[in-house]
Amino acid sequence: EIEWAMHMGIPAIIFPPCPMMHEEEKHANFNRMLHAAALKVSGSSTSIWLSVPFSPTESCYASVQSALAACDTASVIGLNLHFPPGYKHPLPSTLVHLNRMFGLNVKGVTLPTDLFLTNKKGYPTLSKTMQVVSEYLMR
Repeated sequence: EIEWAMHMGIPAIIFPPCPMMHEEEKHANFNRMLHAAALKVSGSSTSIWLSVPFSPTESCYASVQSALAACDTASVIGLNLHFPPGYKHPLPSTLVHLNRMFGLNVKGVTLPTDLFLTNKKGYPTLSKTMQVVSEYLMR
């Protein structure tokens, strides 16, 4: 499938989230698979985006950092931050965690539709917290 994506000129392949660090065997297999895929796309215009469920916890950051460290060709691997449905963490911890994640080559962000609220006129809008996060992401 990776060869087909490269042949078709698809700019990015989104991989599923990596297993957590406590699942050692799954984590090691995932790292090997990611490394093999990164080697395949290293000479092409296709890159790999690793889907990362965003949560201000240390375990999420550690498993992603470990997966990226296992790949020598980290320049072809980017992160796609995925905010979970109903995300309601406090703003200070969210911004601190976003700062850490931006050191890891963030390429995209996925927002589920339930994060959008309806304003007085009936148009979709984000909560104040998510508006601040969105502004931060677009800098």
